[in-house]
Amino acid sequence: MAEATRHDLEAIARNPAWVELTYEPNGPNTHWYESSSETDDPSVPCVGNALAGTQCDEFPFWASQQGGPLARPLPHLKLINADDNQREGGKYGNFASVCHMSDRLSSPEFGNGDLLVLPSDPALAVPTLRMCNGNP
Repeated sequence: MAEATRHDLEAIARNPAWVELTYEPNGPNTHWYESSSETDDPSVPCVGNALAGTQCDEFPFWASQQGGPLARPLPHLKLINADDNQREGGKYGNFASVCHMSDRLSSPEFGNGDLLVLPSDPALAVPTLRMCNGNP
């Protein structure tokens, strides 16, 4: 997931506060950036510019309070390899499931849904790692 990880690093470099996110289950990705009046600018990489094999990667993640069209500042968008984008989304979804993130929003004993995103340069070949507080 090198391209997705590099995009995460780029976005966090622009807004260091994005290393701390709060999980929020959202509906299916609606590609809000394709119809948002705030992103109709042709310089935005994901509006009408997708090429075969690419997808728009959004960081912070869609399923976080910091992601989506209502977030301020708006998430960083970048066209990346579609497989990387899907794999990163799958890993994030798996993390949320295994760490019972949706339960944490309604069960204070498990925390409040906060998570840290600490990507490392893909050249270092450090594997993705997840750690959960409490269960499991």
